[in-house]
Amino acid sequence: MELYLFKEMIRPFFLGVAGGTVMMLGNQLFIYADLLVKKGAPPLTILHILILNLPAILVVTFPIAGLFATLLTLGKMGADSEIIALRAAGIPYRKVFIPVLCIGLLVSGLALFTNEVIVPETNQKVKTLNKNLILAQDAILFNPEEIVRVDDDLWFHVGSIDPETGLMRDLIILDRKAETGHLRYPQVISAQTAQQVGQSWQLRDVVVRRYDQQGRTYYEGQVGEMELNIVNKLVGLIYAEKVPQEQRAGELWEQCQRHRQEQRPSADVARCLTEYHLKFAIPLASFFAVLVAAPLGLQTVRQTGRYGGVALAIVLVFIYYVLMSLGRAMGRVEHIDPWLAAWLPNMIFGGVGFSLLWRFLR
Repeated sequence: MELYLFKEMIRPFFLGVAGGTVMMLGNQLFIYADLLVKKGAPPLTILHILILNLPAILVVTFPIAGLFATLLTLGKMGADSEIIALRAAGIPYRKVFIPVLCIGLLVSGLALFTNEVIVPETNQKVKTLNKNLILAQDAILFNPEEIVRVDDDLWFHVGSIDPETGLMRDLIILDRKAETGHLRYPQVISAQTAQQVGQSWQLRDVVVRRYDQQGRTYYEGQVGEMELNIVNKLVGLIYAEKVPQEQRAGELWEQCQRHRQEQRPSADVARCLTEYHLKFAIPLASFFAVLVAAPLGLQTVRQTGRYGGVALAIVLVFIYYVLMSLGRAMGRVEHIDPWLAAWLPNMIFGGVGFSLLWRFLR
């Protein structure tokens, strides 16, 4: 029985993994398409980045594939009257459910290992490749209409960016550095246009203003062109610190404790703890997906036929990721405890799954 169930589930499981992976890789390729087509980024570098992203994608697709495989396999067995034959032979439902749940635990263990050991390493390599790619292709690292803090002495705001040429308009810079040292009050540098050339910005039609302690302008000068070496600073700002996806659980936990010791805002601690708990909750989602899919696979086929599981799987996947996004957002803004925010979808699916299983096993 166990071997038969494994053979029946293996094909739809891998089809689910392949389908989910292709969709997510397509989404990432869309992100890199601008660099590939407009900037002439090396295709092999883009391919290398996509391959390195595969482990992180697999961790997300495993629960989806487990859900589809369970619903389709048990739905097929029900439609072919195999479940009725097993029951007629005196085989209880638990003989069907226990191997399926063990497969869910196996997939969760594989996802947990991948997420803890492989994903941090590959994500760090992706980070390095992205950094080199951005520096080589003169990519814009921010969105217009944002105030960007580069460091304690430099802030800037760009009114608009031409997506075709990368030409920036209505640039305003607050800068505390001057030839003689640090200014007491930031000077305001405004430029009508700016263009990234290599590792620098070329500013045109520039006006520089400096202010005294009463806020009055004591200096104003116009410059035709000005060069601002800022690209390396922007790249360093974006890629300076490891993000949670580049850390193992132990490293992330230590970072959360440092945030507490440094008395950082409670929201920073909550964000860190939420991501820490998600490192376990997301890989283990495969088990809870199988847990809720197993009884539903038998129940759905009675009402909708063998392929009703496909529609049900799509609905369940949508519900799960809505719950996950909602929980993560609520945990990061401290509306609920971080552990609850991370485990909320699994708790809901687990509660529903155990309730449905009990109806079959009692």
